[in-house]
Amino acid sequence: MPNKQGNSGKSSSKSDSGPSDYAIHKSYGGWPNFMHSHGLKTYNSGDVAEGKAITASYRQHDSSNASQSQSSKGKK
Repeated sequence: MPNKQGNSGKSSSKSDSGPSDYAIHKSYGGWPNFMHSHGLKTYNSGDVAEGKAITASYRQHDSSNASQSQSSKGKK
């Protein structure tokens, strides 16, 4: 059953890198708060698309930071 975000809480990306959409939105207190904190409206389809794009860029940023952190641990 889909949650309020319109997905099952799983990441919409093909790979399992980075946090899920649910985890990103939960850190803001949920999808409506995530949207509001970025100045977006949950009832505007263009804003919803932008919110999803922001979520994807956060996931990409988090996964690239995680891979950089892993590679720097091996170098001393």
